[in-house]
Amino acid sequence: MKNNSYKRIKLPSDLLKVPKNIGGIYLFRLDFPTDYELGLSQSNNVDLNSVRTLLDKSIHAIIKVLYGTKLNGRLNNDAIGMHLRMEYEVNTNLREIFSADDCVNFLLTTNISIHDLMEISAVIRYFVQQTPPIYIGMSSKQSLYDRLMQHISSETNFAKQLLSYDLSWSDLQYSYIGLSNKESSRIRSLEKIVQFICKPTLSMH
Repeated sequence: MKNNSYKRIKLPSDLLKVPKNIGGIYLFRLDFPTDYELGLSQSNNVDLNSVRTLLDKSIHAIIKVLYGTKLNGRLNNDAIGMHLRMEYEVNTNLREIFSADDCVNFLLTTNISIHDLMEISAVIRYFVQQTPPIYIGMSSKQSLYDRLMQHISSETNFAKQLLSYDLSWSDLQYSYIGLSNKESSRIRSLEKIVQFICKPTLSMH
């Protein structure tokens, strides 16, 4: 198979499938738990409290990662003389107007069947799969495998950001496209183009 074929890897189980001899462009996107991971099945022994807790955690993590970016910056009026200018520091945080808690609680406290819950989780899972990647990176002098291991070993800012969102690698999907040309400037330019297109929230920190 060609190097530039698109590959999707589930972490950490498929880690050894990542190539150790080529670089390329890679991404991480949010993954939504399977029914099995949520504790949903056709049996009558489903723990609704546990399902609610897992749904609540997953939904809030997704909202926080995609929309919870803090904005920091400065405002000034550069149209007037330097000695007359005022500069303002601006810091913002996301305030949730919509509460996922209310919706999750409503779904689990009304008269709802296990089948309905499976349909609900399937809908959420499908639309989470349509969200943009949260991180896009590149490797040129390193192999894709070596770069991924840096992330997993918590040697990168991205890994530290995941911890701050209470996410683990199993909460993400990893995908890559291997590139035979290892020229750093070429791969870096390609990385910037796809970042501009996708605007991954955690690549911007």
